[in-house]
Amino acid sequence: MRFRYLFYSLIGILGLYLLFPQTLRSGLLMIPGDAGDGRLNNYFLEHSFQWISNPNYRGSLLSPIFFYPQPTVLPYSENLFGTAPIYWLFRQITEPVKAFTLWMFALSFLNFGAMVFTLRRWQIHPVIASLGGWLFAFSLNRAVRLTHAQLIPQLFTPLALLSLWHFLTRPSKKAFCGLLIFSYWQILSGIYLGWFLFFSMALLSVLTLVLVPQSRKNIYRFCQQSTRLVVVGSGLWLSGLVLLLYPYVQVGQVFGKRSYAEVTSMLPRLASWFVTPAQGTIWSAISAPFSQGLPALHEHQIFLGGVTYILSAWTLYIVLRPPNWITPDRYQAIRVFFGAAVLMFLISLIWPNGSSAWVGVYRFVPGASAMRVVTRIASLIQVNLLIANLLVLDSFFKAQRYRRLAQALLLSGLLSIAIFEQHTTLAYVYHQDEILPQEQALEQVLQQRCQVAYYALPTVLKQASTGGDLVFPKYSAPYPVSYTGHLSPRLIWILAQVSVMWSSLNANVPIINGYSGHIPPTFPRTEANWSVAHTLTWLEQQEQQQAQTPTTAFCYITDRVNPTQNTAPVGNWQLQSQQSTALYNIQIWQKSRQSITGSTGR
Repeated sequence: MRFRYLFYSLIGILGLYLLFPQTLRSGLLMIPGDAGDGRLNNYFLEHSFQWISNPNYRGSLLSPIFFYPQPTVLPYSENLFGTAPIYWLFRQITEPVKAFTLWMFALSFLNFGAMVFTLRRWQIHPVIASLGGWLFAFSLNRAVRLTHAQLIPQLFTPLALLSLWHFLTRPSKKAFCGLLIFSYWQILSGIYLGWFLFFSMALLSVLTLVLVPQSRKNIYRFCQQSTRLVVVGSGLWLSGLVLLLYPYVQVGQVFGKRSYAEVTSMLPRLASWFVTPAQGTIWSAISAPFSQGLPALHEHQIFLGGVTYILSAWTLYIVLRPPNWITPDRYQAIRVFFGAAVLMFLISLIWPNGSSAWVGVYRFVPGASAMRVVTRIASLIQVNLLIANLLVLDSFFKAQRYRRLAQALLLSGLLSIAIFEQHTTLAYVYHQDEILPQEQALEQVLQQRCQVAYYALPTVLKQASTGGDLVFPKYSAPYPVSYTGHLSPRLIWILAQVSVMWSSLNANVPIINGYSGHIPPTFPRTEANWSVAHTLTWLEQQEQQQAQTPTTAFCYITDRVNPTQNTAPVGNWQLQSQQSTALYNIQIWQKSRQSITGSTGR
């Protein structure tokens, strides 16, 4: 037993090293993911930590301090509540960036452990269970999504599917409670992954009720015998769902559902299942032709691996022509889980003529219209395939009656092949020094008597080129940019806005700037640059509409290269002071006492 747990631990540690090599070798200085969406997820985790630990924090649970004064902006994106406590634990011992990295490490290891546990509950061989855990937690499909950290917390998915299967086939109080707890915890950890889990569970339930007729009688009998548990448990589960999802429903009512045309670009094509990164894998050269013409290519990289596809082909053969070496119970599970994977594959697929069965899901299934990136259903298809495939593989090896050592060596060889073919050398990292110095400099600016601030990011960046290298002029902030040759650089607005959000969070000063899945009506667009007069007039109107306590000291910030020249009064606002730092120009505007008294009286 001890050797078995040691083996699991070694495979998990190896998986962490292969998934995060640059981060581990750098001593956690290289941050997994990117400085856009990855840093945004770190922001949401830090927001919740500040809310529970800092009594002076100016945000509330659903209202972080960006997009001020708009309330309830957290539901514009993921909230990550389900696994936030893991981040909070790491925040007790280290800074936000490193706590976020450790959160990713912990969740990846827990993903591995959850899948191993699930497979072992079917009495699957430890090496085969480790193969399933590794493919689920550390494979190429997981590596290419490190830039979307909200897709990492998936440990509750295999546990929920295991509980569902036990409840459908052998109902018990334990299985019923496990189903409710793990399914809810998954959607609490990630709305996207939770919704796709529910979709998978619905298909799996229908297939089980059809293919395993005895399940209907068993469930009916359980509901009769445990009526109180079913009613109370289901009521609590539904109440929790309503409490969690109601803010998202409200957001949907404001912004409307996404158009089906937008969703169509993110539906998997047949080619999507063979697309890998353009470099860094043994499959890249073979995969290149499949990537031609795919929109949002990075979202269509859902290749599940050669080992998975070969095992899936074998499983299909077994489903169609069942051998005598698979027990009836296992054959039922194989048919149901493989069938659920095939149904999800077919329903989400867009055909060459542009048609897809997903249009029916989009129109009639609650929440489906909010699922823009449907290619992420691949993670649920993978889980169902792994369960079915590895039940077949384990049944085969049990039937062959190999000697224990020979069996372990053969399976370890298969595990090694899977690790090799799914490994990537592509680096999904950035260095903390690329972001922290500028964020800290802006944080110091915001702490200078600012109640609320707006950073007017430059729409045009000046540069000098020396031998093809990008050189910013003196006193210019090192903005995140992209450029080609000697052309003027283009600001990467998402990275810039997220960086401003972090400075605001660290300074505990609300800002008008922001970035998320939506932008509130009337707010400046992500790539906008408002004048000080427009900003002050707009802010006063918004605070009145939101019944906010009027701001008395407002900071308008620009870079030092392009400072604002406006000094004339703006309505009830007067310029109190203007100063410059090495990188920034700051105007502090004061509202007259008379106007404050008047607005408070209203």
